[in-house]
Order: sequence, then C-alpha cells, then structure tokens
Amino acid sequence: MKNRVDSVFFSFGGIGSTPDDLTRNIAGDVFRNGEMEFNDIFRQKIYARFGIDGSNHRVNMSYLPKDSELLFNNPINGMCGFSIDSRFFFVPGFPEMSHPMIIEALDKYYPINNIKRYSKSLTVNFSENRFIDWMKNLPKDIELSSLPKYIITEDGSLKPTVELRIEGYNEEILDIEIEKLLNIVASF
Repeated sequence: MKNRVDSVFFSFGGIGSTPDDLTRNIAGDVFRNGEMEFNDIFRQKIYARFGIDGSNHRVNMSYLPKDSELLFNNPINGMCGFSIDSRFFFVPGFPEMSHPMIIEALDKYYPINNIKRYSKSLTVNFSENRFIDWMKNLPKDIELSSLPKYIITEDGSLKPTVELRIEGYNEEILDIEIEKLLNIVASF
C-alpha cells in the first residue's frame, strides 16, 4: 500500500559516554553489520561545548552506526540522538531529553496527514484455532493481531479466549470482515 509505514522502533537510553552505554554499538551490530563511524557534525558539537583533549570521552557519543542521522532537539544538554533508516530511533533515557527528540523524529519522518487508519476488535470465548481459515483469507491490506488467553472460570477451569484485531485504511472492508467473523462465532 502506498501510504503504509513499516514498523518504527524507539530505543531509550544507553547512548551516553560511559562504559555501560552499549546501545550505539549494539545498533551498529544489528543494523549495519558492525560498521561504525564518527559523525563529524556531532563530534564538532561536542568539541565546541567541552573542548578537544585526550580526556574528553564524550566524543565517543558521536561514534555511531554508519549513515546514522542526527536528532538535535535536546534542550537539556544539547547532545544528539540518532536514527537509522528513518525508522529506528535512539534517544537518551531521560524523558526531558528524549521527549523533544521523539517529537522531532515524528514531525520529520511521520508528519501528520489526513489518511485515516481504522481498527476493529472482538474478543471471543473460543480458541483462536477456530478462526485460522478466516485469518488466512483476510485481504492483504488488512493487518491482523491475534492474542490468545485463558480465563479462569468460577469452577477453576481454564476457558480459551482470543482477542482478534484487524486494522486498515478502508473501514468498509473492516466492517465486512468483522461481520464474517461474527457469523463464524454464531455458527459455533
């Protein structure tokens, strides 16, 4: 679908300059096969604020996964967060720093638009196994989540339930699929 967005990931914390700040390197391993590089803009920002000397470990905060993009909006200390592929976002763990960066990322990469996304959900007291054929036949542009659970009845036995949720951009199609689901439930 033209307007569909792939999954977005936010990571909070672990991007500072102490030895326990491992997030940058892990992100490099996961998303760039370990390829890292110093971001010159961020490095110069650190030097401008803290100076250039051999004891300035803060410069390591600018050692980022290859081709990372910076997130600048940190009103507390001005240090940057970063993103990878415009959808994996890494920000400080402190809410006062991370919140403005998340807003920056959302405004830059996912601006508000007029496209409405709809969702419908239904919880039924049956095993999800009864609905697999329906799940397999959903239109490709509908996203499905199925969350099976067990509830404890008054007599102490376990009863299967499942929360089924569908999402998409066409509310009419979702309504049709929910009606199909209700018909399946009624047939039991």
